[in-house]
Amino acid sequence: MMLNIQRGDPQQEETQLDDEEIRNLINSFNIEELRNLLQQQDKKFWFITRHGNYLLEVIEQHLARVVTELQTNPKYDCSQLLEFLQENTKIPFAQELIPSSENLLKIIEYTEDLHIYDLVSSILLSGSNYMIRRKIENLPRILYFWKILYNHINFLGAQKINLLDYYYDDPKYRELCQEPIESLQFDIEYYEPTQLDESYEELQKNFLHQKKLEGQLLKKKISIADDNSTSALALSRNLLNLQNQPLSPLIEIVKYRILIQRGLQTDPKKTRKIIIGLHLKSLKFLGQRILKSIFKGCYNQIIGKLEQTDNDNLFRLETIEPMSLEQVINIPEYHFNISGSERHQELLLKLISDVLSMNHIEENEQIQGYPLKYNSTILSQQLAMDGRLTSCILINFYLISFRNAFFSSDIMKLLIRVLNIQDNKLMLPPEQFGDALSLYNWLCLKNQENLSQNFDDLLSIIGHYVNQGQNLQKPSQKGYVQISDNEADSIMTKCIKILSQNYEFMQFDRDNIFETNQTINIDTLLTNKILNSDILKCFAGKLSQQAQLTNTAQQALYFISCLTQAAPDQTEKIIESKTPAILNDIIQNIKVEELDLKKTIYILKFYRNICLQEKGFDHFSNQAIRFLHNLLHYNLVVQDNNIMQWINRLNQNIRDIIHLNNRMVGLSIEPIQQIYQQLLEQLNNRIKNLKFDQESKTEFKKIVQKKNAILTLNMNIRLSSDGIIDVITGLFRIPSFTNFYSSLIQPKKIIERVLQIIESWEAELGQTLDNAQLQYLDEKKLFDQFSPQNLTIVGRFSEIFHYFSAINIEQIRTSTKDLKCKLLEKLGPMFGMVIVTKDSEQLKNHQSKFSDVGILIGLFQDLIKLEMNQYLEPIGRFFDKLSSYLVSCPNATQQLLLLISTLLQTIPPAFQTKLQILLINSSFKNNLLNALKNYNEIDQQNSIITKELKQYFELVFKYLYQFPRSKEDLAHILPKIIQDVQSLYQISIDSYQENRITIIEFLIKKISQILKPEFLNSNLSQNPELINVVEEMGYSRQLISEAYNLNIVFNSPEDLVHYLEENRNLLEQRIQQGQKQENLNLELIQAQKESLKSYVTTNILRFPISQVFFLNFPGIEFDQMELFKYLLHTAYEQFNLKLYFQGVEFENTSTPPPWSIVVILKLLSQQKHFTEKQDLIAIEMIKILEKILQQPEICKNGIQAINFTLSIMTKLITNNQEVINLLLNGIKKILDLQVQDGITVQWCIDVLIKVFSKQQIINKSIYFRIWGVRIALQIIRKTIKSYIYIWQIGNRNNY
Repeated sequence: MMLNIQRGDPQQEETQLDDEEIRNLINSFNIEELRNLLQQQDKKFWFITRHGNYLLEVIEQHLARVVTELQTNPKYDCSQLLEFLQENTKIPFAQELIPSSENLLKIIEYTEDLHIYDLVSSILLSGSNYMIRRKIENLPRILYFWKILYNHINFLGAQKINLLDYYYDDPKYRELCQEPIESLQFDIEYYEPTQLDESYEELQKNFLHQKKLEGQLLKKKISIADDNSTSALALSRNLLNLQNQPLSPLIEIVKYRILIQRGLQTDPKKTRKIIIGLHLKSLKFLGQRILKSIFKGCYNQIIGKLEQTDNDNLFRLETIEPMSLEQVINIPEYHFNISGSERHQELLLKLISDVLSMNHIEENEQIQGYPLKYNSTILSQQLAMDGRLTSCILINFYLISFRNAFFSSDIMKLLIRVLNIQDNKLMLPPEQFGDALSLYNWLCLKNQENLSQNFDDLLSIIGHYVNQGQNLQKPSQKGYVQISDNEADSIMTKCIKILSQNYEFMQFDRDNIFETNQTINIDTLLTNKILNSDILKCFAGKLSQQAQLTNTAQQALYFISCLTQAAPDQTEKIIESKTPAILNDIIQNIKVEELDLKKTIYILKFYRNICLQEKGFDHFSNQAIRFLHNLLHYNLVVQDNNIMQWINRLNQNIRDIIHLNNRMVGLSIEPIQQIYQQLLEQLNNRIKNLKFDQESKTEFKKIVQKKNAILTLNMNIRLSSDGIIDVITGLFRIPSFTNFYSSLIQPKKIIERVLQIIESWEAELGQTLDNAQLQYLDEKKLFDQFSPQNLTIVGRFSEIFHYFSAINIEQIRTSTKDLKCKLLEKLGPMFGMVIVTKDSEQLKNHQSKFSDVGILIGLFQDLIKLEMNQYLEPIGRFFDKLSSYLVSCPNATQQLLLLISTLLQTIPPAFQTKLQILLINSSFKNNLLNALKNYNEIDQQNSIITKELKQYFELVFKYLYQFPRSKEDLAHILPKIIQDVQSLYQISIDSYQENRITIIEFLIKKISQILKPEFLNSNLSQNPELINVVEEMGYSRQLISEAYNLNIVFNSPEDLVHYLEENRNLLEQRIQQGQKQENLNLELIQAQKESLKSYVTTNILRFPISQVFFLNFPGIEFDQMELFKYLLHTAYEQFNLKLYFQGVEFENTSTPPPWSIVVILKLLSQQKHFTEKQDLIAIEMIKILEKILQQPEICKNGIQAINFTLSIMTKLITNNQEVINLLLNGIKKILDLQVQDGITVQWCIDVLIKVFSKQQIINKSIYFRIWGVRIALQIIRKTIKSYIYIWQIGNRNNY
């Protein structure tokens, strides 16, 4: 495992609230405050990423409390919480905030409020995929929930109804319905037995219905008699006589029926709207193709085939609520099949024709109320004139035409008729006018054949509306009335916005398709038509009457930006319209403190685009700089809150203005430098006035935020001058905690500067950083120990890290060796002081390249990339220093090991062996061993930490004791490796306990490698055929071996021969120089291998039982008689069992560790054959088996002993009937105990196969065969592999 040093974005990681404040906010669970936080674009992603999981935990706690409350009070109102959750499901990439389905389904179970049903269904719909993945067992429950909503009172109803039937008292109902009803029937009819009374608990276990429908079918009818005296859930149980049964689909069906009946009695309008909405949402959910395909079996059994419903007649009703019709319209088109989608489009065509079918009432007709009449074919007059419904229809038509090639010239004619008024009387209210104009504009762009004429018409309409302004009249129930100033402003705003949207559409084409000539031509056509019209003068006339940056002026700013960006060569013409000058005057007169982010962005973009050309630059550059100065002064110097939010959103726009051209850069430096200087002086004064009390902590956080804001800003706008550099470096000493970025543009002599700072600090301390007792403080610790002295220390560290972050690979490359060595020397103590303040989770999950650890690791990596040969010794000293903290700071062992393993893995492969040799012979290894010993002397309670530490220790030891590829290097280092591995093995088995850190698994594998007979010869086995060919050509094996020792890869005999000839002198010289030393090392290696073998065999009884799976030493042949002697001893000590093996005497020496018999049984199971009488050995083994089976409880070690004993028995089975009978009885006992261990059962089957393969077996053993197979099949029937074993038994013994 390595530290994940991510690229990181300092703008995103700087926040206004620290973790403690956020946790307190979450714990308080003030929904309004949490909602505000999640609505802030710059904080939302950070908040969800960092605190989303914790917020979800708290949400689940509150949901659980809601469930508890509902159990006693079914009418409890939990809508506020559910509305908050519903909002969260709409946040992109916010899966961390989606709750599990468990509590939501329980809320549905207990609530009596259909509004709560509606809210929960919205949450389930939005988060369904995530919820199902997280707890798939709930899928049957979720499917039934949606099926019940889909069927409403049709589920088990005797009389099937459509949604239309809920309006049976509507005047038009009977003419719309072929089979009208007189009233709604709520009776329930079904046949018993039924699977619907199978509980959700059973369904969750099996995923499908398991209940078999057996017996005579009886029809059951239940009439709902409800006096509201009990809860709907209790009433449904009583009606079904299922009072004590867990919740089932049948109970839930009846409960929903009761709630519908109650709702229609108390508030029919609201209830009908909710029922329709729930039905339509269920259609969305159940229509998901992915649901039908992935969970096909479960879906088909519970849902089956959905009937396509036709809800078109709902629009013909007179009393239906417009909001219900909006829900029908808003069903996404992709939930329909092809025919349904076409029908939906046809319906929208008719509906849009209806809402645009208005005409003025003739003069000879008496006007009573609304001055327009509608010639609608579907909608009633009242519905056709409903503003919200009209907007819904227009917007959905727009969306459909946007997603596909759907287009209607008839609709364009209707729109132009309604929009192109010749007087001042609007045919649509102002709100719907904007929707209709947007649709017309979009259809103009889609109909490119007539684009020129259509766009002329659009400009004419817009010009007319803008010129009329407040003179426009709108239709109302009192006839035509004058529109308000706000409405006039909104109309003009909408007109300007629609023109701006055309450029957004063009940009969309460029970004998402290709920039075609057609796109460019449309862009040019629209721009020319706008500039050749009077539209800009119209805008100028209206804007000149405004002194404030209204919505209209704001939209005009954006429109001018679009125009100047699309046609920079037309900037002069745009300026001549006077609109830019009027907007500029408005900007210069406003107070920057009154600007929000959106307005500010529009202003900055306006100045950037208008100043692109020389004419615009001459007119507006000075005003742009003045505005920028005022903006920066207020938000950086005056303002204290939300600075980073402001910077994150605006820095790119500010940079775009400053780097417009060299002239603008020149104009910008002095005013921005002045603001930087003011801020630095302000921050230094505020630090001097800190009183180091609780109130000062808040003040200090504001200081740090302002410092980080300046650094972030300058890093993005990239301005540099001597004065700016002085300010930036002056800010370095103000502490940072999470991000250290320099903001210095092309810094020089940074390494010299940072070393001077460190040396100066060391002089002040009177000692080097290695020896200084300094505590590196994170933000929390600084506040816990808030003092002037600690503030100075943190400031020094901060300054150093800021300079460190400015060092790049080029500066390292051009520095002297002495400077690089000094820098590397200082990294050690810096790492040590920083690492002890982090926990391992912080190191693993929250490091970016701008963090303290990230900067140090990045510097180390850059230092070792260049000329590493020259720095091996300094690097070795660096790791020695780093490892010394393992001893001096034992509480940071976990973090230090993670860091060390990460750094070691960054070493280039070419230098790994050299560094490995250096470290093995240094204090680095000893510090590791001491850390391992020290940690194991403390009783560890946290198994997770113990497991991680084991992993980190292994990573470091694997690096330290990996075998070099070069045989020469291997021969040089192997004696040390063998010696250390034996020492480590001895330490490990001496101190082995389950709750201790052990690297025994790693050591066993390493010992196995060392003891392999072919070890050290692997280099010559890389390509034996190639080597033999070259050897036959007359080259010596020794010469070839030396070539491979240099780690050269040869692809063909020709490659190897060419290398031998080119380097013959070098190879022969190496052979002469190294022969004596190599022979000496090989002799030493062989002696050490023998010593290692001896130690392993002598201490075999102390081998850790939990690691017995890895017990396999290929280079050691254990004496069989010696193993039997150990078995006598361990069996007696473990079970007080006396065994007999011919020629082996019992020796009661030292007491072996508990269950060491498992080790001996494992070694015996590895024996290929047994030299003594097998029947006698088998009988003793069966004694062990029986003794284990007599234990009151068979532990894990006992299971292992059984497995190894059975493994031994597979090698001892003969035709001896006594042994066979004893063995079969033993297996019967094992299977009777139903040991739930697949390996044990498989060994039983292996033994049975061996027994049944003997042809002389007597008939009475057939019983055991049949019985054994049956029991084995019962136990492991779910394991596919077991069927192979059963098949083997049957094939071996056909009878």
